Amino acid sequence: MKIALKTNFNQLTEIIKILQENIVEATPETLAQKANKYLFENIFKKLLKKQIDKHEARKEFKITMPYAEAFVLWQHLQTATINDDYRKAVWFRVTGEIHQKLQSS
Repeated sequence: MKIALKTNFNQLTEIIKILQENIVEATPETLAQKANKYLFENIFKKLLKKQIDKHEARKEFKITMPYAEAFVLWQHLQTATINDDYRKAVWFRVTGEIHQKLQSS
C-alpha cells in the first residue's frame, strides 16, 4: 500500500531541514530500532533526491512512499522540535496529511 503526499519545493525543503535538525545519532540496539533507522535513511535519501529533481518546480508535486515509510516519516516528524513559525505551519500541514492518509489506508 502506498501513500502519496502533495507538496511543493519550499515545503519539501522545510521538511528536510526539520529532519536534519532533529536527527538523533544514537546507535540502534534492538531490531526494531535498526529497522526504523534503515527506513528513515531511505526516506531521507528519497526526499533529498526529490528536492534535487524538483528544484525548479513551481507547482505542487506528489511524493509516493510505502505505508511503512510514511509511518516512520510521521514518527520522526512527531518528535521534532521546531521554533520557526513558517516551518511549524509546514510541519502541521505535512504531519496532518500523513496522519490522515495513514488512518484511511
